[in-house]
Amino acid sequence: RELLGIFNQIDSKKLVLKTFYHSHPDHDAYFSDEDKQMALFDGEPTYPNASYLVISVYNKLVKDEAWFEWNPQAKSFEKKILIESISILSVAFQFTVASSYSSIE
Repeated sequence: RELLGIFNQIDSKKLVLKTFYHSHPDHDAYFSDEDKQMALFDGEPTYPNASYLVISVYNKLVKDEAWFEWNPQAKSFEKKILIESISILSVAFQFTVASSYSSIE
């Protein structure tokens, strides 16, 4: 329901969806088969211009992040290399992950 609400807001406000993000707790930051399945419809990306951020979390700490984009020639999601300033995002996500775990425990 939450995702549907977000999509409705994007549509009603004429916004552009730029990035999906999620974490892989206790796993590396990679684009898994499940990630591909969720991002594709009938073999094509549902949002071909969106990036996908996968964050690796071990012991409640962000260990790595990886960005992926659709490559139409290769018909696959490929890892995107970014500048190092992206580590700022890790710090922000680190706080979110720690807060989320605290509310669960």
